[in-house]
Amino acid sequence: MKPEEVTIHLFDAARPDDDDNVYPIQVYSPVFPRVGDYVYYWVDYPRHTKNGHKCQEGEPVTIEGIVSKVQIEYRRMRWNNRQNDVTMVLVYLDEYTAKLPDSD
Repeated sequence: MKPEEVTIHLFDAARPDDDDNVYPIQVYSPVFPRVGDYVYYWVDYPRHTKNGHKCQEGEPVTIEGIVSKVQIEYRRMRWNNRQNDVTMVLVYLDEYTAKLPDSD
C-alpha cells in the first residue's frame, strides 16, 4: 500500500455528520490510529515566509482527541485510464478539540 493511497479523515465522534462545524481533515499516511489511541494532529504552516501556505477558511491548525471508532473503506477509483484501489480510514474522536489559526 502506497502512502499516497491511504487517507485518514478525522471526525468529532459526538457530531460526525456536522460538516458546517468540523473541517474535513485528510492526512496521507500508511499508519493509522487504533481505538483508545490519543491523536494530536498539528499543522506547522510557515508563517515566517512571505508566500507561506495559509490555512483555508475554517481549517484548524490542531485537532486532538481519543479514538473511539475506526472505519476503513476500500474504494476502486479511476484516474484517466487507470484504476487504483484507495484506502480511506475514518477516525472518530471523543473529547474532540480543534484550534483555529490566529487572525492575521
